[in-house]
Amino acid sequence: ASFFACLVMLTIKLLQVGNPLAYTDHLIPPKTVRGARTGARAAPHLIAALDHVSGVVLGQNVVDAKSNEIPAVRDLLAGFDPADLHGCVVTVDAMHTQDDTAAAILAAGAHYVFTVKGNRPTLLKALKSLPWAKVPIGSTLTDRSHGRHATRTIKVIDVPALPRWPQFTGVAQVAQLRRTVTRAGKKSVEVTYVITSAPYHQAPPATLAAWVKGHWAIENQLHWVRDVTYDEDRSQVRTGAGPHVMASLRNTAIGLLRLAGWTNIAAALRHHARNPEGAITCALNCGNPTYPGPFPCRPSTPSWNT
Repeated sequence: ASFFACLVMLTIKLLQVGNPLAYTDHLIPPKTVRGARTGARAAPHLIAALDHVSGVVLGQNVVDAKSNEIPAVRDLLAGFDPADLHGCVVTVDAMHTQDDTAAAILAAGAHYVFTVKGNRPTLLKALKSLPWAKVPIGSTLTDRSHGRHATRTIKVIDVPALPRWPQFTGVAQVAQLRRTVTRAGKKSVEVTYVITSAPYHQAPPATLAAWVKGHWAIENQLHWVRDVTYDEDRSQVRTGAGPHVMASLRNTAIGLLRLAGWTNIAAALRHHARNPEGAITCALNCGNPTYPGPFPCRPSTPSWNT
């Protein structure tokens, strides 16, 4: 337990030095280490708290084999010092849209952003029945990448203005997000509903939309890197807490490289293969504003796209 506490403390301290933000967005996604599956034991299922801004994993827990992710998320949050969560925004997957999870987040002085899906049928039905056609668009974001054109819009309503609204702990705003994607002349539309405890003055439409979009960064910033760059699913480490330890070490390495300015972890690993002496200096000084630099863990011009 002390080993994992040290890793979490390391990433939190580096994050506090490198990103003194009033609001830090945390997301808590699941990840299965498939390569650690054996004939007698299922693959370990891990949940992690990742900072949207820095891409640093702040904590990670194993989901108990006799339980599920829902209480595991609350256990993960309980492992943080409340001072570290105070003023943060926590985003989680739809299965964690639970009153007890909302209460745990609010008790720590943080806010939540929850996606509402079929596991909360009454709440989802109420959201769909709102007069969204009469609500003005609060924010629009358009981007082009990978041969597609995507437009995201968001409409937001204050919950106090809604009569006979289903009870949910601490909810202040509800939102409808519409994502229209055009690829090779074909258009698709996806509509998502979101609730948040953050009031309008802290989460205007553009900010809320950015939090929701940032939630899915976990796939590119962490899961994809561990699956592809580190080839985690083919790791044969299976004994005891070994898979958890290795996942924590990978998270720590990725976090250090993110804080050092790398956005392409594969390029960072190639750089360190050529300059191994820089890795220790990076681990000891990355995020330290008093370090004279430049960091030997990155080139003078970081590789953003290679």
